[in-house]
Amino acid sequence: MQTSLTCLRDLSFFCELTDHELQKAMNCLKLTVVEFPADTCLNIDLFHAKIGLILAGHLFIEKHDALGEYFIIASVEKEDLIWPEQLGLTEEHTFSVKRSVRILLFEQANFSKKCHLRSYIYKQLLKQSMQQNQKLMERVDLLGCRRLRERILYFLQKQEKLVDGKITIPYSREEMARYLQVDRSALSRELGAMQREGILDYHRNTFMLLNN
Repeated sequence: MQTSLTCLRDLSFFCELTDHELQKAMNCLKLTVVEFPADTCLNIDLFHAKIGLILAGHLFIEKHDALGEYFIIASVEKEDLIWPEQLGLTEEHTFSVKRSVRILLFEQANFSKKCHLRSYIYKQLLKQSMQQNQKLMERVDLLGCRRLRERILYFLQKQEKLVDGKITIPYSREEMARYLQVDRSALSRELGAMQREGILDYHRNTFMLLNN
């Protein structure tokens, strides 16, 4: 599917480009958009020699082991990237679409020709991938927390807070357990204990830390 100027104009990714420059970049890079409905599982081969920029929707990056088990390593939403080489993704990883997703695709081969617009966009892609890599490194630190309570607190402290101090996470309880790599029942018990002790309060996927 060919993309249009309108669907890209509201992205901060392209905010410094004029309409003329953006249209020229679209033609030069031969940008296309792909769409997938919720509950679709995408294989990493889809992004071979490509970079995907999320225009809308929500998906998880998941890693599967030899026993068929999987855990969630990242939540990917609008303006995040799917760039396997930069994010260290392999054939063990898949993408689970949680909410219908639209993805802008860049063919990496099209960046080979020298052009100031191509250079600008490629630098933007690298900048975004560095930010996402930082989040992935935070998850490595999270898994270094040996106690479940420490892991929960570290996870919540790294989430963006709303004005009222509440934290809304993009995971159900089962998905949160898979992200934290813990047993769901153990997670539910620990959350209940932390709530009774006045450490946090929560309802479904909305949390508030009470002692910060």
